[in-house]
Amino acid sequence: MTSALAGVSEAIEGTGQSARSSPPSERIDLTGFSVLPPQGEDWRMTKQTTQQVDFTRDTDSATHTVMAVAVYQELPRCFDSKEQFMEWVRYWYSAAAPSGRIRKASSEVVSADRLDATCARAREVSEDPEATNKGSAPFLLLENIVLICIHPTKTDRVVNLSVSQRSLPDEVGDDLYPEAIRFFAGLEIVN
Repeated sequence: MTSALAGVSEAIEGTGQSARSSPPSERIDLTGFSVLPPQGEDWRMTKQTTQQVDFTRDTDSATHTVMAVAVYQELPRCFDSKEQFMEWVRYWYSAAAPSGRIRKASSEVVSADRLDATCARAREVSEDPEATNKGSAPFLLLENIVLICIHPTKTDRVVNLSVSQRSLPDEVGDDLYPEAIRFFAGLEIVN
């Protein structure tokens, strides 16, 4: 989990250095799941492998970046109950979890079960005092909204979708929640 968060953190910090292409408008099939890309002309696919797809949204700011990621990843262990899974998710989105350079300011984790999977939704706000594009600001804010679902037939794996934004503390960010919920609704878990 740490590497997934670090990957989101590192990728979000960039300001358009990667090659960009328009996101497909149709479902993207990956190992264990498929997903609809975020909709809108400002979204660009920036990475696709068999287990991960990343999108960034173009903004007019070097300090405001928005990213959506969908990844199929291995769990550190299988869980005997939904409560154990929720406890694990709460830990990773708490201030106690290792987070490298990121300081977690707040987090909330709720159950978000679907008909096809046991899921948790998390929303966290963190501070990044070492962001290279923060200028003279003390840090950049990172808001991360995540849906994590245990794969129903491969219980040692999760499907992890996130929508994140990073901006200066006084910069008005977007209301990511509706966009995250739309992205999460496009998830289909496959066996």
